[in-house]
Amino acid sequence: FGPFTSAGQLRGALQVMQRVFRFRTCSLDIEQNDPRWQWFRPCLLASIQQCSAPCNLRISKEDYKRDIRRLQTFLEGGSQKLLSQMHQEMLDASKQLDFEKAAKLRDEIRLLENLNRRGQIDTHAQPEVFYIDPKRGMRALRKVLGLDRDPRVIEGIDIAHLGGQDTVASLVQFLDGLPFKPGYRRYKIQGVEGIDDFRSIHEVVSRRFRRMAIEEDTFPDLLMIDGGKGQLNAALAAFRDCDLTPPVLVSLAKREEEIYLPGQKEPLRLGRDSFALRLLQYVRDEAHRFAQHYHHMLRRKSAFDATKDRKKGPKRPSDRRQSPPDSAAQPPSGPSPSDDPIDQ
Repeated sequence: FGPFTSAGQLRGALQVMQRVFRFRTCSLDIEQNDPRWQWFRPCLLASIQQCSAPCNLRISKEDYKRDIRRLQTFLEGGSQKLLSQMHQEMLDASKQLDFEKAAKLRDEIRLLENLNRRGQIDTHAQPEVFYIDPKRGMRALRKVLGLDRDPRVIEGIDIAHLGGQDTVASLVQFLDGLPFKPGYRRYKIQGVEGIDDFRSIHEVVSRRFRRMAIEEDTFPDLLMIDGGKGQLNAALAAFRDCDLTPPVLVSLAKREEEIYLPGQKEPLRLGRDSFALRLLQYVRDEAHRFAQHYHHMLRRKSAFDATKDRKKGPKRPSDRRQSPPDSAAQPPSGPSPSDDPIDQ
């Protein structure tokens, strides 16, 4: 149950659950036939209605078991089932004119609904947020895709642009199910004008794997393209044009989270809780984040250069006379963006 971004949120969630389920937090050994039970003095939690005080037998054994079963159901993800049961109990209590019990159940339902919303995992969250089990993800991918071994090296490609301007691509690399930052690459798309994700995918796949073939690098175990069937076909066309045998190749569409495979008409649909799908989502979202970061960086640089040129204004004739005649042949000083080792 979670995630919680701070210890304060976790303590707050526990406090809400204590108010609803009133479970004990002490380590007192309670025996039903203990003759001393009537001398036990409940702690402060019982006074503030956060414990049902089973130590003093203020609640029956059956009722306490029922509350604990409810707590287990809620923590195991059965919140909707539990809320439906509590809602029905509230209606029954109202019909029986037990308004005090109905009001108590109403307040508990509201608390649990708020807590449940806070604990839900966002499907479009950043990759660091939602739960990933790398080993189980690789094993699940091996089974789903029919591979001979776990895909230890996975690469993901994504395209980013704004209205066809400053189109860039990102390539992220995962090793044993986790991001491997030294393997990240970013590309400025050079041979495509306007909005054309298919040609952009074709270009970046060609540049990446043609270079790997020349340098005799090992291809990844799995290559994932962000997109649908069209993007997948564009990547396959790039391998054909380069006369290269592609690695295991898939594409992941965002809306329905459908997995497209070469040679298959229908996409593969996995459950939202599938470890294979979660790992592919992790790769896809990380590639998207890296591409967007590079795209925004280039746009900020372009905006800064345009502002600097406007402030500088036209060059004066005297400035042109003072400049040396061979200034155009002088090499630029300082590093250029192409010197970045991760720009390819």
